[in-house]
Amino acid sequence: MKKFVVGNWKMNGTTTGVQEYAQGLIQILPAASCEIGIAVPSLYLPQLSARLGATSVAVVAQDVSQFKGPGAYTGEISAQMLKDAGCTHVLIGHSERRHVFAEDDLVLVGKIACAVDAGLVPIICIGEELHIRQQGRYLEELARQLAVIERTRDLLPATVWVAYEPVWAIGTGLVASTAQISEAHAFLADKLRELLPKSKTARLLYGGSVKGSNAAEILALPGVDGVLVGSASLTVSELGAIIAGTKVALPA
Repeated sequence: MKKFVVGNWKMNGTTTGVQEYAQGLIQILPAASCEIGIAVPSLYLPQLSARLGATSVAVVAQDVSQFKGPGAYTGEISAQMLKDAGCTHVLIGHSERRHVFAEDDLVLVGKIACAVDAGLVPIICIGEELHIRQQGRYLEELARQLAVIERTRDLLPATVWVAYEPVWAIGTGLVASTAQISEAHAFLADKLRELLPKSKTARLLYGGSVKGSNAAEILALPGVDGVLVGSASLTVSELGAIIAGTKVALPA
């Protein structure tokens, strides 16, 4: 299976910027040897989908409502609305949603259920904070966060996407060492084999200050099936450098 590079714009972007970005991305697609997904703010999803609809690029939502809808949920965006806007995937449980917006497992389970019901592929994000890493409890914490997968495993699609993002390495300039990434991914792969039915396969992305200069090294690690990229995905040139890094893992 090809590597999967997902760019998460977070709360950035303009209408003009999305148009220019899409044009630039289309130009580099012929040289890409990986699958690509772009997560822009919900406001720009229809525009991105319209521009990239004829390509293989996945349009990814950054979040989804825990409520199925339609209904009286002012400000919420349902999974069905995201599907209607052209989305194929959605991020669920990103550390910023967990820690800034206090989303707990009950909320995340609801979001996963709504996403799958609407035909969206959830990319379930997990990761430990710095103090947990320093206390040596990070594997225990990762196992705890996998509870949302255990509770929804019968609903999940055949390929289950999980993004491991150590919270202390998101937007800080700090990057987990290759040994730390390999340890976490090996642990998660083992746990997911235990949790998921044999009919389902888990694929693991790594996220945390991924950029063009370190992407190749990270993507070459066993068990790293792709990357979830934050600020470095805001420019096509930097995203292109990351996409080029996927070639290191291609068979000779």
